[in-house]
Formats: sequence, structure tokens, C-alpha cells
Amino acid sequence: MGSAPMCTRPSDSTLGFSREQWSGEIGFLDELAEACAASPVLRRHRFMLAYGLVFEFLQSAELCKDFIRTWNVGLEAFDPKLLKGDSKGINKGPDRVHEALELAQSLDYKLYISGIMGLPGTTLALLRSEVDNWLAMAETYRDSITTVSVAAPGVIPGSRMYWDSYRSHPGMRSAHGEIIPARRLTEQYIRENTEVELADVEAAIAEVGRGVIALGEERGHMKFGGYMLGGADEDEAAERRLLDDICNRI
Repeated sequence: MGSAPMCTRPSDSTLGFSREQWSGEIGFLDELAEACAASPVLRRHRFMLAYGLVFEFLQSAELCKDFIRTWNVGLEAFDPKLLKGDSKGINKGPDRVHEALELAQSLDYKLYISGIMGLPGTTLALLRSEVDNWLAMAETYRDSITTVSVAAPGVIPGSRMYWDSYRSHPGMRSAHGEIIPARRLTEQYIRENTEVELADVEAAIAEVGRGVIALGEERGHMKFGGYMLGGADEDEAAERRLLDDICNRI
């Protein structure tokens, strides 16, 4: 029995699996598009949520437009300096982000958008700029956005942030016990890698949250928080009923 070809790229991003990307080794999305188009139950229904970086969405959006309803994207940050520090330089900064959001809106995708405040290199001026950019984006695309979710860096054991800090800072190693103090690790990470404090980051996140909620109440159902499916608004309820119906018919 022959062995399967090795995948030479990370496998955590659904929208990266098309033949137009990553040397064309994987055609999962192409096969899924063909299967949905051929199915009397699935064709003409957009029922999936899929994660993908900005670059991957730009490559896959047309291919997936008939079966993916919601694009879940980690924009992470708007300033290219912060993106570079977070290894998300593939998002390429605000121009590429704007291009992708415009395409998503033109193809009637729903958007679940997440980001991080307090990345390495953050200053008070950059933090202010990030708040303004998040609120401007939310206002511009509020008819397409279902949820905006912004958080401080999660220094999760096993992550790159965690190991970088563990190797570099004695305070990180001394914080360990039977229960790992997540908030304390985040506070120390921000203090060691930025010019701001966790309190500054949390105040900025709260300002974004208030702005997003106010925009959603003014028009549409945009939320600020951390869930993707099963909200209280009519669109999400209808999509959940559609998904349940499709699953029952399959």
C-alpha cells in the first residue's frame, strides 16, 4: 500500500485547502465545492463556517461562495509592525484586509472577525490607532459582520507565546504551580514585550466592545464577544434551522 503524500503546510485553516494554494497539493475545497454542487440537498445552500487567513480567503472566496456562509478570520491587528511580531504577516496589513472585506461583502459572506490587542511592539499610540481601526471597520462592514471578538494575548501553555516567555523570563517559570495563573502570565507577557500595561489593553478592548455593541443596536445584529453560532438574532436562528434540516435530510 502506497503512503499518502505529506502535507507541507499547517492544517489549521480550512480556506487554505484549495488547489490554487500551497503548490496545489491539496484540493479539499475543490472537491467539497463539486460535491455540494452535485447534491440535491446541499446545492444552493450556504451552510458552513470556515476559518482562513486574509490571503487564503482571497484565494478561495469565489470557489467557496455557494456553500460557505460565514468566514471566520483572525485579523489579529491592523498595523503591519504588530502583524509581523505575531507571525501573521501573511495578512499584509490594512490594504490587504480592506481588499478581503470588500470581496466578502460583494459575495455576501457573513464575517466573524477576531483580533488581539497587546501584541509585541504595542505602544499607547499604536493601541489608540488599533481601537480606531477596529471601530472604523465595524462601522463600514456592520451589515456583513456577525461578531467582533478582540482579546489580550492568551499565553496558553504549549503556544509560541508561552514558550518564548518561558525561555526568556525567569518570572514566567517561577509562576508555575498546579494551577497556571493565565491572567498573570498575560500581564507579564505584555509588560515584557510592549510599552503598555494589561490595564491599558483591557481599557482599549472595552472601548471597542462598547462601540461595536452600539453600532449593532443602531442597525443590524453585530455582537461583541466569543460565540459563532446560535445567537439570538433572526439570521442566525434561520441558519441554525437550515443546518439542522440539511443534517436531517442527509
